[in-house]
Amino acid sequence: MKISLAQFYSRPGKTDHNLEKHLSWIADATATGCELIAFPEMSLTGYLTERAGAYALAPADFTPPPFDQLHKAANLHKIAIMVGAPIKYGDGVRISLIYFEPGQAPAFYDKQYLHQDEKPFFETGSQQAYFSISGKTIVPAICYES
Repeated sequence: MKISLAQFYSRPGKTDHNLEKHLSWIADATATGCELIAFPEMSLTGYLTERAGAYALAPADFTPPPFDQLHKAANLHKIAIMVGAPIKYGDGVRISLIYFEPGQAPAFYDKQYLHQDEKPFFETGSQQAYFSISGKTIVPAICYES
């Protein structure tokens, strides 16, 4: 399996700009034959804990524009994509990984082990996610968890 890890500076709160950077990296990874591309923690919004609540997205934000472009890219390029964003749920905001797989609805994994600096701003996730790519099982971990 060929995996691409994309590392770039996300502009805090500039989701349109950050989304364009993601799409560019996805196109580059596809050109090399990658099956999976993974982006950093909170890559869509930028990593600022104290402002994460203001930048937080909802799970439903990933089906209409503009974030549906990630799902379209997964389908078009036949590549699995993992991006990061703060996601707001009824009980608060969580640091989440959003997983796009061709032909599937977006899936979410919420960070279960928060760093001490993150605890005042985020809730912990409660369930481990498992993804399958080319017959291989992927078990995600976000930053401090690894």
